[in-house]
Amino acid sequence: MVGNCHVCQKPVPRSNMTYTNEKVFHPNCYESVKVSMESIQQDSIENEKLKQELQQELRGLKVQLAKLKNLSVRKKSKKSTKKKSTKRKPAKKKGKKSTKRRKATTKRKRTTTKRKTRSSRAKRRR
Repeated sequence: MVGNCHVCQKPVPRSNMTYTNEKVFHPNCYESVKVSMESIQQDSIENEKLKQELQQELRGLKVQLAKLKNLSVRKKSKKSTKKKSTKRKPAKKKGKKSTKRRKATTKRKRTTTKRKTRSSRAKRRR
């Protein structure tokens, strides 16, 4: 016995063992794993191709979106320039500036509060 099979966790004798990627397998277990790994690799290759196609489509759509936004901005700017009238508005007449007077503020007198001392407390107790 060399070790346990990576798939079924049963002991594997040296005569029957298949050793790959630092893992010990029975010959039957290795064949089943090999088939499943091949199918996974094929799926991953297909997924990569689909991913690349989708990324290319996404890039194209982003470019189209930017072009449409630019076009809409151009149309809006053309409409706004057509609506503006070319006539000049009369200038506003300048009148006298009114001076604002500042109100005189009086300073508030601070009221002093009497502090409580020990002697005043003693007088109250009597």
